[in-house]
Amino acid sequence: MAKMIRFVYNILILFYCICILIGCHAAFVRGFRGSFVPEPLRTDLLADGSSEEFWHTDEIEVHFRYRREKERLHIAGRVQLTGHLQNYDSADSFHLHVWFLDAGGQVLAGKGLLSMGKGQKILSWPFKSEMMLPAGTVSMSFSYSGRANISGSDASGQDFWDFQMLPFRDPDSGSAKNSG
Repeated sequence: MAKMIRFVYNILILFYCICILIGCHAAFVRGFRGSFVPEPLRTDLLADGSSEEFWHTDEIEVHFRYRREKERLHIAGRVQLTGHLQNYDSADSFHLHVWFLDAGGQVLAGKGLLSMGKGQKILSWPFKSEMMLPAGTVSMSFSYSGRANISGSDASGQDFWDFQMLPFRDPDSGSAKNSG
C-alpha cells in the first residue's frame, strides 16, 4: 500500500511540474506578442509551397526547410553553435524558439522548436515540428538561449558562457527589447 501511495504521489508531482513548465512557456510566448522584429532578422514565408532557408547570428546557424500548406507549417532543420561558442564542447542547455510575424514585423505567436539538456555534446542538433500558423503570418524569426561549457569544468562554473538572442527591437530606435 505504501508503494502505491508513493507511486501516486510521484505521478502527481510530475504532473504538477509539467503544468508549471507549460504555463511558464505560455507566459514567455504571450509576453512577446506584438513585439517588433526588424527586417534583417526575418525570413519571409511563401504563401504556399516549400523552401530551404538559412538564418544566422554570430553565435548560431539554423539551416532549415519548410513546407507551408495554407495555415499549416512543417519545418525541419539543424542548428549549430558557431563563432566563439565553438570553443566550448558541451551545453548545459539550449533552447530555440520560432516567432511568427505579420506584414509589419509584429509577433503574432511563437513556439519552442528545440530544447536540449545538460551535457549535450555540441555538434549540430536536429529539430522538426508541425504547427498551425496564426492568421496573417507572412514571415518568421528565431530566438535562442543557452549555456555552453567545457567538459569537466569544476563546480565553481569557471568555464561556461551564457548566451541569448531575442530578435525583438523598439521599432522607433532599433534598440533591443528585453521584455514584451
